Amino acid sequence: MAKAVASWNEWLMGSTLPKLFFYVSPGVAIKEKDVKIIKEGMKNLKSINLGEGLHFIQEDYPHEIGAEISKWYGQI
Repeated sequence: MAKAVASWNEWLMGSTLPKLFFYVSPGVAIKEKDVKIIKEGMKNLKSINLGEGLHFIQEDYPHEIGAEISKWYGQI
Protein backbone atom coordinates (compact mmCIF):
# COMPACT_ATOMS: atom_id res chain seq x y z
CA MET A 1 0.00 0.00 0.00
CA ALA A 2 2.80 2.41 0.87
CA LYS A 3 4.36 1.82 -2.55
CA ALA A 4 1.04 2.52 -4.30
CA VAL A 5 0.45 5.75 -2.36
CA ALA A 6 4.01 6.90 -3.06
CA SER A 7 3.50 6.33 -6.80
CA TRP A 8 0.22 8.29 -6.73
CA ASN A 9 1.97 11.14 -4.95
CA GLU A 10 4.79 11.13 -7.48
CA TRP A 11 2.30 11.23 -10.35
CA LEU A 12 0.27 14.05 -8.79
CA MET A 13 3.36 16.15 -8.10
CA GLY A 14 4.62 15.75 -11.66
CA SER A 15 1.34 16.01 -13.55
CA THR A 16 0.39 19.22 -15.32
CA LEU A 17 -3.32 18.36 -15.27
CA PRO A 18 -5.38 21.10 -13.56
CA LYS A 19 -5.91 20.44 -9.87
CA LEU A 20 -8.14 22.05 -7.26
CA PHE A 21 -7.11 21.80 -3.61
CA PHE A 22 -9.33 22.77 -0.68
CA TYR A 23 -7.92 22.95 2.82
CA VAL A 24 -8.84 24.22 6.27
CA SER A 25 -6.91 25.28 9.35
CA PRO A 26 -5.84 23.62 11.52
CA GLY A 27 -7.00 20.56 9.55
CA VAL A 28 -6.75 16.93 10.61
CA ALA A 29 -5.82 14.85 7.56
CA ILE A 30 -3.83 17.61 5.85
CA LYS A 31 -1.65 19.57 8.26
CA GLU A 32 -0.09 22.99 7.59
CA LYS A 33 3.27 21.44 6.66
CA ASP A 34 1.51 19.23 4.10
CA VAL A 35 -0.41 22.20 2.69
CA LYS A 36 2.90 23.96 2.10
CA ILE A 37 4.39 20.92 0.35
CA ILE A 38 1.30 20.54 -1.85
CA LYS A 39 1.09 24.23 -2.76
CA GLU A 40 4.79 24.50 -3.54
CA GLY A 41 5.17 21.14 -5.28
CA MET A 42 2.12 20.54 -7.45
CA LYS A 43 1.99 21.99 -10.92
CA ASN A 44 -1.14 23.71 -12.27
CA LEU A 45 -2.78 23.84 -8.84
CA LYS A 46 -5.39 26.23 -7.52
CA SER A 47 -5.54 26.09 -3.74
CA ILE A 48 -8.36 27.47 -1.62
CA ASN A 49 -8.25 28.01 2.13
CA LEU A 50 -11.84 27.65 3.29
CA GLY A 51 -11.09 28.92 6.80
CA GLU A 52 -11.33 27.16 10.13
CA GLY A 53 -12.04 23.46 10.15
CA LEU A 54 -10.85 20.01 11.02
CA HIS A 55 -11.89 17.03 8.93
CA PHE A 56 -15.36 17.10 7.33
CA ILE A 57 -14.92 20.22 5.22
CA GLN A 58 -17.63 19.17 2.76
CA GLU A 59 -20.14 19.41 5.60
CA ASP A 60 -18.76 22.70 6.93
CA TYR A 61 -18.40 24.47 3.55
CA PRO A 62 -20.73 22.79 1.02
CA HIS A 63 -21.81 25.96 -0.78
CA GLU A 64 -18.34 27.46 -0.90
CA ILE A 65 -16.89 24.24 -2.30
CA GLY A 66 -19.62 23.98 -4.94
CA ALA A 67 -19.16 27.60 -6.02
CA GLU A 68 -15.38 27.26 -6.24
CA ILE A 69 -15.58 24.02 -8.23
CA SER A 70 -17.95 25.67 -10.69
CA LYS A 71 -15.72 28.74 -11.05
CA TRP A 72 -12.54 26.65 -11.39
CA TYR A 73 -14.10 24.30 -13.94
CA GLY A 74 -15.19 27.26 -16.04
CA GLN A 75 -11.57 28.46 -16.17
CA ILE A 76 -9.89 25.24 -17.27
